[in-house]
Amino acid sequence: MIHANIIEDNRYYGISMYNSSENLFSHNNFVNNIAQVYVSNSASMWNESIEGNYWSDYTGVDHNHDGIGDSSHVIDSRNKDNHPLMGVFSDFSVVHQRETYHIITISNSTISSFRFDYRESTISFDVTGDNETSGFCRVMIPRSLVEPYAVMVGEHIVDSTELPISNSTHAFLYFTYAHSTYEVTIVPELWYLYHDLLDKHAKLLMYYDLLLGNYSHLLDSYDTLNASYYEHLLDHLELQVNYTSLLTNYNSLQISYDNLEASSNELQSGQENLINELSNIRNLMYIFIATTIVLIVAIVLLARKTAGRANYYDQRLFLK
Repeated sequence: MIHANIIEDNRYYGISMYNSSENLFSHNNFVNNIAQVYVSNSASMWNESIEGNYWSDYTGVDHNHDGIGDSSHVIDSRNKDNHPLMGVFSDFSVVHQRETYHIITISNSTISSFRFDYRESTISFDVTGDNETSGFCRVMIPRSLVEPYAVMVGEHIVDSTELPISNSTHAFLYFTYAHSTYEVTIVPELWYLYHDLLDKHAKLLMYYDLLLGNYSHLLDSYDTLNASYYEHLLDHLELQVNYTSLLTNYNSLQISYDNLEASSNELQSGQENLINELSNIRNLMYIFIATTIVLIVAIVLLARKTAGRANYYDQRLFLK
């Protein structure tokens, strides 16, 4: 059994075999060898039941997104890897409560700084890859160590799929992300709920501070409005007093006006009476003047007539 080796950057062959059969190769990383494998008169198995090896020159695809190539990696007619890995194989050991657990990753990212938090039962590691490319991880986790619930890449929870090959003892997770340098954290449900509550509590505190600031602002505005209200209330009371005083003066002026109007009506009535009396006096004066003129004319005429008669008698006496 050739298992969990890194076979990398060899100038000729990664592995060469002569007359060697019935070997089992699994979970090895064949990376950038001039020829990954040379076999002569040999037939071996290159995968376990579900996982094979990583081949840096494998050109197959993974349409069902499980971290395993959809087609075989063929070495020759007697040697082929039926389940080639789409990423580098890594095996991390964790000793917890005197038990050793293995967390296995298959990823096209560079994985570093693997750690297990015993207090919070979380698994975390860093992933790095070329920007503007897609990254993936396939992670096998013993359920007795961590019952995975959520996967966080950086500060964000990503969609993770528990693959159908998962069983009662091991969970197989698959998730993707845009490449950069991130911390990946795999958390149990209680951790997630606890930190979700912490996050909500922090947001509530932020909203509380915001509401408190708005409340203080509203309180200041209320005090300003209240002061303005009492100021306007005093102005209103003053205006009310002035209105009452003006209304009293108006009533007094109305009474005076009514008295003046009554006096004016009386004066107007007296004036009309005086005008009528003056008109009567004027008419009497006209009559008196006319009568006087008539008398004067009559007297003059009578005097003339009397004088004429006197002259006539005087002439007759003279003649005689």
